[in-house]
Amino acid sequence: IPKTQTPEMVLNYIKKSKHFGIYLLIDFKQNLYNYEILNTVEQISHDSNYNKIIIFINDYSSYPYKLMNTLLITQEPEVKEFTSFAQIA
Repeated sequence: IPKTQTPEMVLNYIKKSKHFGIYLLIDFKQNLYNYEILNTVEQISHDSNYNKIIIFINDYSSYPYKLMNTLLITQEPEVKEFTSFAQIA
C-alpha cells in the first residue's frame, strides 16, 4: 500500500479509503494482538458505507477472540504451505 511503513499505517489507509477494496495482508496476524490494531480491524469490519475485504494469509492458528465474529477462517491445503504471496500468485 503506497506510503505505508507500519501495520498501523496500512490499516489506517484501508480505513480511510472511500472505495471498494480487497486487501491481502501476509503474515499480519501477530499484529492483531496489539489493542489499537485490533480495534481498527474491528472498525473496518463494521463500516457498512464501503465494502472492504481484508484477507489474512498466515499459517493457521488462533486469532483474537474479539475478532471471531467478524472473521471467516478457512484453511486451504494448497495455500497454507506457501510462504509468500509471490508463490501463491
